[in-house]
Amino acid sequence: MRSKKEIREEVIKELQERGVLGEFNPLQIEREIDGRFHWERVIAEAEESQKEHGAVKIEFMASPGDEFCKLCWEMNGKSLTLEELKALKNKWACRCALVLPEEE
Repeated sequence: MRSKKEIREEVIKELQERGVLGEFNPLQIEREIDGRFHWERVIAEAEESQKEHGAVKIEFMASPGDEFCKLCWEMNGKSLTLEELKALKNKWACRCALVLPEEE
């Protein structure tokens, strides 16, 4: 899993290459960095758990009162396999995502 510094460098480079860096304020850039960091954390955790314990599921449990993340509320209560999560490719980046064994 990459560090936030590595991800920050990637995000800034991408925005510079697209010529849009100045269109984003520091908070927006940090949210993108944080999102990518958490996406990679969830994927890494799920892959490791799958190696050790077999099939896993990723469940989304939004925190009441945290309306910042619209996607959290859309995903609240849903469960995905690791393959389904990776296929989304939009980097949900959710702190509400929990990696659990497929069988409880």
